Amino acid sequence: MNEKPRRVKRLRYRLTFIMLFALLSFITAFTMYMKNDEDLVLPFGIFANEKTETESDELLPGETVLLAGIIGEKDANPVPEKKAKDTLKDSLFIGSPKLSVLYEYDITANDAVIADAAINSSNLGNLVVRRGSESKTIKNIVMDEKKGNIYILFDPADTIDTESLADFCADLISNNKSAKIYFISSLPQVGSDSFNEKLLGFADENGVYYLDFATAIVGNDGNIDASFADGSGGLNKDGAKLLQEYIATHYV
Repeated sequence: MNEKPRRVKRLRYRLTFIMLFALLSFITAFTMYMKNDEDLVLPFGIFANEKTETESDELLPGETVLLAGIIGEKDANPVPEKKAKDTLKDSLFIGSPKLSVLYEYDITANDAVIADAAINSSNLGNLVVRRGSESKTIKNIVMDEKKGNIYILFDPADTIDTESLADFCADLISNNKSAKIYFISSLPQVGSDSFNEKLLGFADENGVYYLDFATAIVGNDGNIDASFADGSGGLNKDGAKLLQEYIATHYV
């Protein structure tokens, strides 16, 4: 006689339990959503972290940005100091004759440096230089040898040919996507600050890297500190060693 009421009572208990479980699940999921930013699927088709029209596209720290076909890190310049690492074995130095101290003081091999007074931001890709027994453009040399690190040092100039320089960098990265291009700040002298600011701007805009070596070597008079200068606007042996140490501790 009492079996039917008992069944109804048990059914009510089950329905109550199911409703309480669903409610607790929703509360738990909503609490987790409010505590963090992770992508989370909530009950009833609600999605956490969905992008709205008013949200910003600004990159977060550590994310990368694609500029001119070159992958670089956001806010990577000037390149910060890190634990020392030997990068010279897979490197090529291009630019001012002041780079010749690297092989003159046995820091690099002679063929790791292409130094010529004629090199500038306009002709960097097309200038023909001697490479062993051949005459080749600098661009072809870099593409053929596929070094992992390309270091470029210009003497100060009034302007930077950003279009030609950007094309040169994009061509190199297209040819060797793992290569990293570093522009070394011009050595301290009259007019170098303005040039280096332009060079830093170029690096930021084109996703390549800028080494602020000038700050590490400048003296009180705005020129190379006397202890590192050779007396003619270049580096002495100690200055060359300092450049070596700077490169070893500033990389990406």
